[in-house]
Amino acid sequence: MRRDDFEVLAVLGRGTYGKVLQVRKRGSSALYAMKVMHKADVIARNQVRHTLTERTILETMRHPFIVTLHYAFQSDSTLFLVMALQSGGELFFHLRREGAFSEPRVRLYAAEILLALDALHRACFVYRDLKPENVLLDGEGHVRLSDFGLAKKIQGALDAGGSTFCGTPSYMAPEVLLGTGHGIAVDWWSFGTLIYETLAGAPPFYSRNLHEMYRKILCGDLRWPPSMSKAARGLLERLLVRDPLRRLGARGAAQIQQQQFFKPLEFRRVLARDYKPIFQPTLVGASPSVQALDTTNFDSSFTGEVVCEVDLDAPSIGGGTHSAAGQHAGPGQDNGDGAAAALADPSDRAVTVEQAPATALRQPEDVAGDEPIKEGPWDAWRDFAIGYTHTPASHW
Repeated sequence: MRRDDFEVLAVLGRGTYGKVLQVRKRGSSALYAMKVMHKADVIARNQVRHTLTERTILETMRHPFIVTLHYAFQSDSTLFLVMALQSGGELFFHLRREGAFSEPRVRLYAAEILLALDALHRACFVYRDLKPENVLLDGEGHVRLSDFGLAKKIQGALDAGGSTFCGTPSYMAPEVLLGTGHGIAVDWWSFGTLIYETLAGAPPFYSRNLHEMYRKILCGDLRWPPSMSKAARGLLERLLVRDPLRRLGARGAAQIQQQQFFKPLEFRRVLARDYKPIFQPTLVGASPSVQALDTTNFDSSFTGEVVCEVDLDAPSIGGGTHSAAGQHAGPGQDNGDGAAAALADPSDRAVTVEQAPATALRQPEDVAGDEPIKEGPWDAWRDFAIGYTHTPASHW
């Protein structure tokens, strides 16, 4: 498989290490999302191991609510991941446009995300980057988790050996800020934060002043919008517990499934995609194949780029652009408060592993402490296509 096997149709987003493109496989009508990462950028930011972990997850995980990898290959300068196209765009795109969602709509999103997180945890991975930007919608309105660049392999549910300061500030769990070690419980904190934001329109402890937001995460009070139901509050009070050992989900996802908030759903039917989403993305076209070409659910600042000017081999270091595919490059510098601004400008919502803001409580540890990969860093990046016989990821 080579990059020339795909025709670039549109740019869907740009991030720290590269870009995400809408592509068509030549000789067919099949459309995909191609994630392009430049080796020079990845190596310069010491992200080789994380990039390989992302590829491992995508190759080994087959789940109805996790994006599907179809092909993986490389050139001398570039890494390529070709995944199923999610025409509905980011959940964040719709949240920014609508402000907040209804509780029944959030309930199904949350149930599908819960099952995806549980599958990752059972496979011994902690996600560490759950946020609306990394939740994509397919054409029917079901969710798919994407962007596993911050995921980490763990030894099991009780492993709390993570120490990297990483993620999106408003979604970081207290144990990440404190550097006390973290495991799968960080995902359940972020899960509670996402549910709160989609219901209320802003994360629970949001402030545009980074130090103030960290203080609120560590010791601030939860405040409830009048419209939030008792069942939703009860769930969030148990998810947003600062002690990870007492946090809902610490003893398994079944704890969360049993909460009153999810009583209207049967998780067996959720897994089978048997519930019709309340919201279905608007896609223009007379047939599904034509509708898949529609990019109106992605940021027009990217989809408006001239395709013929896209250079797949051009390094992206130095960029600071929000990516519609769930990647971001440096945090914003606003000093004012105001939860309403949380959705106004996504540039202050994210921090990469190697680029913690100057006001951060801690600097990255375990990534910088990894033994450098100097020879053959991309040996594990073999050609992959669904249906190929390949060595299990554990043998890489």
